[in-house]
Amino acid sequence: MLGRPIAHSRSPQLHLAAYRALGLTDWTYERIECGAEDLPRVVGSFGPEWVGVSVTMPGKLAALRFADERTDRAELVGSANTLVRTPAGWRADNTDIDGVVGASLREVDGAARQIIADAGYGENFGHGLGHGVGLQIHEAPGIGATSVGTLLAGSVVTVEPGVYLPGRGGVRIEDTLVVPGNTSTTAGKTPELLTRFPKELTTL
Repeated sequence: MLGRPIAHSRSPQLHLAAYRALGLTDWTYERIECGAEDLPRVVGSFGPEWVGVSVTMPGKLAALRFADERTDRAELVGSANTLVRTPAGWRADNTDIDGVVGASLREVDGAARQIIADAGYGENFGHGLGHGVGLQIHEAPGIGATSVGTLLAGSVVTVEPGVYLPGRGGVRIEDTLVVPGNTSTTAGKTPELLTRFPKELTTL
């Protein structure tokens, strides 16, 4: 697992327990201190015995850029938390999406907020990540740092992170998504993006 900081992560315990349960006693899962700028060098140095690697912050954007191929959902989200070795090289995927249904509203907000904070603009993202959409444009649930509750299957919500620099201006990227269901045919699917159209940055 690549990240910085990484010492606090409990992922090795979870993965190693799963490996043992599956009889993969010769598999390992290790913490490796690695920043975004180091990721290409570190992953590029892995020998053929490495079949995959997990990536946490701040390397998720770098992992997507580094990969030789990308899954549709990694492209949609714009980041990757998993690199898998293939005959063609490294394939980027994002399995964070599998946990969307039932995810804490605070955790969803925090996931987006962390990316902005890691880029140095945390204090410039001063509003919630999004809200529900129904008969009215703004409906529950609110998705923010103090929100209570979870995302429900079939919910329509906005995702609109923004960064605002005092005296200079700001930018907000708005999308509307449908949270996938939790049936046997829809579980783990990527949220459906309703606002699939080109976006242009306009400077005023």
